[in-house]
Amino acid sequence: MSDSINQFGSSGASIYLNRAIDTLSSQESALEAETASGVITDSYSGLGNSTSKTLNLQTQANEVTAWQSNITTAQTTLTTTASTLSSIASISSALTTSLTELEGTGSQTQIAVIASSAKAALGTLQSLLNTQVGGSYILGGQNATTPVVPSETSLSNSSLASQISSVVSQLSTQGSDQVLASTLSLAADNDASVSPFSTSLSVTATDANSLSSQISVSQGALTSVGVVATAGEAATTTSTGSAIRDLMRNLMVVAALGSSDASSDEISSLAQGLLQSNTSVDKGLSTMQGQIGLAQNSLSTRATALTQISTSLTDRYSTLTSADLATVSTQLNQTQTQLEASYSLIADMKSLSLVNYI
Repeated sequence: MSDSINQFGSSGASIYLNRAIDTLSSQESALEAETASGVITDSYSGLGNSTSKTLNLQTQANEVTAWQSNITTAQTTLTTTASTLSSIASISSALTTSLTELEGTGSQTQIAVIASSAKAALGTLQSLLNTQVGGSYILGGQNATTPVVPSETSLSNSSLASQISSVVSQLSTQGSDQVLASTLSLAADNDASVSPFSTSLSVTATDANSLSSQISVSQGALTSVGVVATAGEAATTTSTGSAIRDLMRNLMVVAALGSSDASSDEISSLAQGLLQSNTSVDKGLSTMQGQIGLAQNSLSTRATALTQISTSLTDRYSTLTSADLATVSTQLNQTQTQLEASYSLIADMKSLSLVNYI
């Protein structure tokens, strides 16, 4: 009789009890993990009916994170761009001072010093135009992997500088008006044999406006950020339309005066024309700096909005995935109580014999 009871215990009820214990143990482990992590499950499949909503929220959150990253990178670039434009504006300001001196009765020695300074400024300008952030040329627009001014030769020794120098050498015979017109035409020329800029930037100032780099800061929309070196307004009889092109031309003209034997009156007249041009340069550079400021403000506003969106998505995601710790604690206690009872029952069954029935 005892053998029959033990056989029944091991082959019947104990099997069901062991299965129940396995189930309860799994439940206990899951509830303990839920208590420790604070989330309902470590996989989307465990969310049941909330799976699709949770996946959608995660996708949206990833997009927001990507947009925030784009803004952070763009803001770093814009900060450097603003600093670069400020340095270029300083070159223009220094040139204006020099031109004011040339407008007077400068000596040959003074002209030579000013011309040498202009030549050195061309080297500085080239370095500034080729400023990089993270391997990208900040004034290169959409073609940011190519130098704005290819470095095979310096600006002061470029084809444009040579041709402008040739025109300036005829100042005494051609007159200042003709020299100003001819050098302006050369500066506006986009032919590869003349333009010192990269092929993609050797376009009109108005066409260059459309070449600014773009980033994604919202669903299905791109935002233009930064400025392009050769961008500006429509060309006129006194300007290429691009402040940086005009500045480059003005520096090259002054640099070419070092060997000029023109009279002081001719040089003074030339300086007056260049001073008028440099006034437009300062205005154009100010406009470019303003564009940078507007872009920075716009991105800051967008960044604030994205932070709010991110917070909202996080809250909604948390609502769907976070565990109700009070409820989980109650369930865990109940499960542990059931396990203890199951273990006790198995222990009692193992000690069960015929004696218990006598």
